[in-house]
Amino acid sequence: MDAQPNRRIFLGVDRSATGRVWRDRLDERGNLRALSIVQRHGLPELLARIIAGRGIEPDGVEAYLDPTIKRLMPDPSTVAAMDAAVRRLADPVPGAIERSGVVLFDPDWHQGVVGLVAGRVKERLRRPVIAFANADGATLRGSARSVPGVHIRDALDAIAARHPDLISRFGGHAMAAGLTLERARLDDFARAFDAEVARVTGGRALNDAVETDGELAVDEIALETAEALRAGGPWGQAFPEPTFDGVFTIKSARVIGERHVKMWVEPADSGRSFDAVAFNHLQEGVSAPAPGYRVQLVYRLDVNEYQGERRLQLLVDHLLPVAR
Repeated sequence: MDAQPNRRIFLGVDRSATGRVWRDRLDERGNLRALSIVQRHGLPELLARIIAGRGIEPDGVEAYLDPTIKRLMPDPSTVAAMDAAVRRLADPVPGAIERSGVVLFDPDWHQGVVGLVAGRVKERLRRPVIAFANADGATLRGSARSVPGVHIRDALDAIAARHPDLISRFGGHAMAAGLTLERARLDDFARAFDAEVARVTGGRALNDAVETDGELAVDEIALETAEALRAGGPWGQAFPEPTFDGVFTIKSARVIGERHVKMWVEPADSGRSFDAVAFNHLQEGVSAPAPGYRVQLVYRLDVNEYQGERRLQLLVDHLLPVAR
C-alpha cells in the first residue's frame, strides 16, 4: 500500500497490525506557524511546535497560555481517581468493543474526572465515548470525547431531535461536549447514542491515526524539557498533552503489576538510556519485550518525583515492534 501524504515511515513500518498509522501533527503550513510563534512570542522551538501542532495561530498563543485557564481544569488530585477508573475499564464488558458509541457510568466517579475518563477510554477504544457522573440523586452529568469522523455535538443534536425528552441539555463542538440527562434514561440514551454513531459512520472503520508532535533529539529527551512542558500546561481536549515518537532499543524490561512494563530504552545508536513505563500494555499470556528488540514508541515526558528526587520518565502510550 502506498504511503499517504504527510506520513513518515520508520524502517519500512508504516502501520501497526491493527491498522494504526504514525502521523505528525505538523504539516508544511504548521511548520511555518511554529516559526512565526517563535519569532513573535520568543518561545522555545519545542513549545512552539507543540502549540502550532494544535492548530493555534500566532495571534491566539497568549490566550492559550494564559494561566487563568488553570482555574477551569480539574484539581490535580482527581488524576488518581481517573487512572483507577481507566484501569477498571482495561477489560471492557462483553460486547463493549463492538459498540459504535460507548456510554459509561460509575456512581463513584466525580464530575471533575469524567472528561478525563472519556478521553482515556476513547484513546483505548478509538471510538466516541461519553462518561457520566452523578449530578444529584436523579440526574447525571456527562462529558463526551470523539474521534475524527464523528462530530459529537451534531450527534447529540440528532439524538435530541429524534428523542426530544431524552437529553435535558447539551452543548459542545466537534470533538468534545457536555450533557445532562435523567439517570432513569441512561440505558435509553446509551442505545440511542450507539445507533446514531453507527448511522454517522455507516459501519465503516473510523480514521485510526495516532498523532504525535514528532521525534525529539536525544538532548531534548531531558528532565528540563519535561518540566518546561509541565509549566506550559494545562493540557486538555482543545490543547492535548504533547506526545512524541521515535525508534528505541529495549535495554531491559520487566513486568510490574501483571499488566505494566517497566523498561530502560535507548534511542537508536545514542548510547543513552531512559527510564520508561507502559501502563496496561500487556494482555494475558503476553510477555514483556525482550532486551535488544527495537520498538517504535509514542510517549509523553513526565517528571517522576520520589523521595525528594525528580527524575525524567517516559510514559509510553503505544509500543510497536520494529523489524530487525
